[in-house]
Amino acid sequence: MSISVDWYVPNKVLLIKIAGNLALPDMLGLISQLESYKQTLHEFHQIYDLTEMVKFLGLTEFKQGLRPDLMTTGYIFAVGSMNPMVKFMSSTVIQFTGVRLKTAPTVEEAINQLQKLDPALKTPAPADVSSKA
Repeated sequence: MSISVDWYVPNKVLLIKIAGNLALPDMLGLISQLESYKQTLHEFHQIYDLTEMVKFLGLTEFKQGLRPDLMTTGYIFAVGSMNPMVKFMSSTVIQFTGVRLKTAPTVEEAINQLQKLDPALKTPAPADVSSKA
């Protein structure tokens, strides 16, 4: 199991890739990392790339690691095919916590949707590469 956490857009959008079997200690480590970001940033969005995740937590483990306060920092996107347990838990979390959770087929599509939801994420204009005479 591996989790990688990188800024897709510095201090605005975290890309979290989960591969293999997600276990509770892995989730708790991720939560610890997210807590440190939340202490310094008012709001940031999270994109969870689940395309390589094989197995999700069971319901009991999920409830042990659930931290709604970390999920209310911005929008959260789940990318990739959603296994039935992830779909069920996602809908439950949305109902009881007010989390802004959305799904997208690809990371690029998640970014496109985020740019519509958060005007601060508009794509910057490409650098001027014309030659100067």
